[in-house]
This record gives sequence, structure tokens and C-alpha cells, in this order.
Amino acid sequence: MTSVPQDGQINNWLNWSAAELSLTLEDNTQEAEWLLSSLLNCTKSELYIQKNELTKQQSELFQHWISNRVNGLPAQYITGWTEFYGRRFNVNTSVLIPRPETERLVDVAIHSFQELDNPQIVDIGTGSGCIAISVAAEISNATVLGLDISEDALAIAEENASINNVDDVKFLLTDFLKFNPPEPIYDGLLMNPPYIPEKEMSTLTIEIRDNEP
Repeated sequence: MTSVPQDGQINNWLNWSAAELSLTLEDNTQEAEWLLSSLLNCTKSELYIQKNELTKQQSELFQHWISNRVNGLPAQYITGWTEFYGRRFNVNTSVLIPRPETERLVDVAIHSFQELDNPQIVDIGTGSGCIAISVAAEISNATVLGLDISEDALAIAEENASINNVDDVKFLLTDFLKFNPPEPIYDGLLMNPPYIPEKEMSTLTIEIRDNEP
């Protein structure tokens, strides 16, 4: 364990956090940059030209963040947000963290539905709403309905629709196996559920196995 910086200089805190994270992570420098830039609400490149120093409150919070990250809590849950399809999405442990590879599903939806007149689309197991919101934002004439069985997940999805100013998406609390859609029949169904077989759960990293729903 390295010594905690005794001043507020950003470079010192960046070096300290990278060293701490190197105990458990290979991409320790990138993670340190992500966490510190999130704390200071700046870009990663701006970290290296910042003249301001961390306040006592910020340094204490950052130490807490680094401790949580070393212990396996994903960085996105620590900061409370992530990026997906060029937009910012709030996340917490009620929802899966959006993955870059899931953006491919959004690409497919756009390609499949953008030429339709007022396409009606359902996103099953919407979670954070990242797929439903992205599709609704990218296809201007689409109406998207996100379904989830979790009230907590839908609360996050509603937040994300609001912060991204997307109105053509609605959310419904329901078990999709019991979902009885009204007319008209929907033009498309989107779904990206967790698909790890139970027998493979023990092979997952701690941060996924112990933290994501």
C-alpha cells in the first residue's frame, strides 16, 4: 500500500490511485483517470492541466472510491454513471452496466426500423433503459416501450430518459412473460438479457459476480 498524498495536488492523487489499483487491475492508470476525472467533473486530458487541488472532502471521497474499486466494486457503480452510444446514463446496482458490445444491438435496431413509418418497438428487460433510450433518440419517429420487472431499475431508466431529453420512450413495470400488448402489434422486440449459464458463474470476475444483478 502506498502512502496517501498529504496535499491536494492532482498529479499526486493520480499517481497514488494508479498504484493502489495496480494491486488488482491491469488497466490501473485508465481506471484511476476515469475515477478522478469523474470526481472532478472534467475530461481525462484535463487532469494533467488542472491547477486546482483536491479539497479535503474530495480527497476523503476519492480514497473511499479507490478502496471500493480495489475491493471489486465496478467503477461505474462508484461514480454512478457510464457512457453508452454517445450518451450519459446513470447506473447503480439495480441495473446491469451497459457494455460497449451492446451498442451493436442499437445499430441493428436503427438499421431495421429507421425506414418504417412510426415504428413501435419493445425493449424487454430494459434495465437502465440504455437500449430503449438510444433507439428512441436515434430513430426520430419511433416509439419505444421498455419493460422490466424491477421498480428500482425502471426508476433509473426514467432518470436516464429525462437527463437525455428523450420523450418517445415509455417504461412499464411488468413480467414480460405475462405482457399482453395492445394493438397495434409491435414492429420489433429488443432484448439483451444476462445469459451466463449458472454453471459458469464461478468463472466470472468478482466485480461482475458479486455486484451486478
